[in-house]
Amino acid sequence: MFEASALQRKNNPITTGIHLGSIGRIICQKDYEYLIEVFSSLKKIIDREIYLSIGGVGPLKNTLNQLIEKLDLERNVKLEGHITRKELPIFLSNIDIYIQSSCTESAPITIKEAMAASLPIISTDVGGISEVIINGKTGFLIPYGSKKKFIKGLVQLIDMEPKKKQELGFKAREYA
Repeated sequence: MFEASALQRKNNPITTGIHLGSIGRIICQKDYEYLIEVFSSLKKIIDREIYLSIGGVGPLKNTLNQLIEKLDLERNVKLEGHITRKELPIFLSNIDIYIQSSCTESAPITIKEAMAASLPIISTDVGGISEVIINGKTGFLIPYGSKKKFIKGLVQLIDMEPKKKQELGFKAREYA
């Protein structure tokens, strides 16, 4: 059941669906509101259970909780709170796809950490992210603001053959 925290699940990841995850400060620049809206639209068109965990703290936590409630996503979206350095490998090992939804960014360490964990990554193409991700080779870059393209990219990644998804993660790790 998703109600259990990703950190409590440790090596017992969700097996009934796809688990997406992101880490960052809960601030405007990370645009988790956009991510939650994309997730809500994605949930309506995917025929499998999907879950989203967001690790981090910040001033927009209440706003995100209200949006999660408004979109009736309490069962599928979890704000995990602060993830320590020690907890980070556990968090990353419990997700299937890493997502970065920033509207502005330099070259986020969290993307590099997800790459080092061999995760397939999808991110908005802002700031220095394109210097970290090679589109189509080490992850997918989506123009910021295009929910339709973000959803299409997520569907493509979710539906990708497991072996190809694994290769994408391995290439990301090599590049990192």
